[in-house]
Amino acid sequence: MKSPAVHLLLSATSRSLLRMTLEVLKHYSSRMSTCIITSPSQRVMINDINALFKLIPFKIPHMESLVMEVDNSVREAYKNGKLTSSQRVEIETRLLVDGDIPDVLSSVCEHLTGKVMTKICESMDMTKVLFWDVECDDIKSDDRTTETKARYDVLTKMKLDNHVKVRTCRRCGSVTKDYYAEILDGNRTSNELEHPPPTWLLHVQKNCVCLGSWIISS
Repeated sequence: MKSPAVHLLLSATSRSLLRMTLEVLKHYSSRMSTCIITSPSQRVMINDINALFKLIPFKIPHMESLVMEVDNSVREAYKNGKLTSSQRVEIETRLLVDGDIPDVLSSVCEHLTGKVMTKICESMDMTKVLFWDVECDDIKSDDRTTETKARYDVLTKMKLDNHVKVRTCRRCGSVTKDYYAEILDGNRTSNELEHPPPTWLLHVQKNCVCLGSWIISS
């Protein structure tokens, strides 16, 4: 259950984006087949796009069916669990931020890895899936250490020194300087700091720009 694909399907946010993307691809593919070519350059472009569509290792309608089935299973699991709206929001947040799969969705995972996955795999070219080139997506490990990574305050847009204490957004991962840590460590008020923050900054620091909440980092 550590596969990113499982988390993308279980999370309502990524599942909605995936569903919309598949809908656009399906619509675009059908329009391409009826497109009236008016120039040689347009013919080359259309042929290139059609070639890309042929490289997709699965049938778009089959993937749509998978996403829809998972969507219905998640809704049913939430309904059977009699969860409140706030509980659902907490589960979705944990799925995106912490990668946790709650017990209430365990039945969905079993359903997904059982007959549903067997059915979808039968319609795929698994060799193409396993050897799909993701280099163009820039999916790779970041070998830089924490000390060498440049950090920027999401609120002030200023570069942060490595020794500065920061708060990290629980939703999007952005950071901001933790002025409250300086205040508490020195038992001082904000006006007594060597470089006191402006009042507006202390006000907007209550939440990230994405409206997510902060967690204490280092």
